[in-house]
Amino acid sequence: VDNVKQYGVVGDGIANDTTAFQTALSTGKSLRVPAGTYRITSGLVINEATGQQIRGEGVWKTLIKWEGTTGNCFSINSSHHCALRDLRIEQVGTPSSGWAVSMKKTISIGCFRSYVDGIRIDGCYGGIEILSSTECRVRDTDMRDIAGPIGIHFHGSGDGANSCYRAIIEDVAFDNPSGNTSTTWVVQDSFAYSLVLDKCA
Repeated sequence: VDNVKQYGVVGDGIANDTTAFQTALSTGKSLRVPAGTYRITSGLVINEATGQQIRGEGVWKTLIKWEGTTGNCFSINSSHHCALRDLRIEQVGTPSSGWAVSMKKTISIGCFRSYVDGIRIDGCYGGIEILSSTECRVRDTDMRDIAGPIGIHFHGSGDGANSCYRAIIEDVAFDNPSGNTSTTWVVQDSFAYSLVLDKCA
């Protein structure tokens, strides 16, 4: 497992780590993200990867400062058995669209058995999107102060190969202490089948 700092990522909360972080992700290797604060100003992409694991040192140690106000902080595109674990994504500024994490189909196949595990999302427009993918999982995750209308969106873009199947959402806590009462925490939309919710509050 490589350390993202091998690729020039700094993690001091001052340097813009976007380009170096994307360089690390583009290797397709599993990565350790040490304790620190990482400024990210445009979306990071895991693209058509297999088995790539991105792991921080915990939600109170590894902080992604997301400074984009549109688009996704992390996009996991058409990837198999990939995971984002043990870190916090905190929005900077006022977002108008996008997701903290999006797992979605971008080529002929969607994500398969990709996971979000042990993360915290603060202040983003949307929490997690699962689009046209199969057997994805969200677990042990906290979402606070979601600015937009949906916390987790489980949906397809059409029938058949574009549908979404068999997602599991477990041990997820939702809270909007800032008072946004218009957020629906979990939405299962058209062309999405077999969603399991367990121990969410």
